[in-house]
Amino acid sequence: MIGLPRPQRIYSTAALQLVDFLDSAGRLRAPDALTKRDLEAFLEHMTTTRSASTANVTYGALQQWFRWMIDEEEIATSPMARMHPPIVPEQPVPVLDMDQLRVLLASCKSNAVLDRRDAAIIRLLVDTGGRLGEVAGLAVTDVDFEGDVCT
Repeated sequence: MIGLPRPQRIYSTAALQLVDFLDSAGRLRAPDALTKRDLEAFLEHMTTTRSASTANVTYGALQQWFRWMIDEEEIATSPMARMHPPIVPEQPVPVLDMDQLRVLLASCKSNAVLDRRDAAIIRLLVDTGGRLGEVAGLAVTDVDFEGDVCT
C-alpha cells in the first residue's frame, strides 16, 4: 500500500481489516455473501478495539468500497445500504495555557535557525488557529513577508 494516495490506502486498510475480522470469526468473506450483521459486528469490534473516530473512517471507507463494487457489477446491493455510521463523541482539543505557551516559546529563544523557525511556527499556530497540517504544508512562497500574510 506504500505509494498509494491516502484515500486508497484508507479503503485498502479497511477492506483488509474486514477480511481479517471475518477470517478470525470464521465467516464467509465473499463480498456478495456479507450481511449487514457481519458489518455491524465488524464495526462494533472496531469501536471497542480502536476509537469511535477510527471506526467512523472505516465505515466511510467500506461504504465507498461497496459502492465501487456495485459500479463494477461485482455485487447487486450493498450490505451497508441501511446502516448508520458509528457515533463519534466530540472531544475537546487540549489547549495550552499561557504559562505552558511561555515555556514553549522560551525553549526556542536563541538566534539559531531552528529556534527561530520553531518560534515562528508556534506563533503562527497560536495567532492563526491554523491546523498542524496546514502550517506544516506552508512553503516560503506562501509567506508574504512585507504584508505579514500567509496564503
